[in-house]
Amino acid sequence: MGNRVIVNRLSSAPLSEAEIIAVRPGAEIREWVTSNGGSRRGGDHSREDRVLRTVGRILYVDVR
Repeated sequence: MGNRVIVNRLSSAPLSEAEIIAVRPGAEIREWVTSNGGSRRGGDHSREDRVLRTVGRILYVDVR
């Protein structure tokens, strides 16, 4: 889980010498996860629900 970083290199400089120009947020990363639902089914804790949860975000980093 967590964020994914996509680096957009705007020059041929090594990353150890590069300067960050911008950081831009991208789309959310979402996954279906299983949870013990129960609460929506009158307390039936033997049933599992699948819910879509945000588990991270894509970040775009421009370097030069």
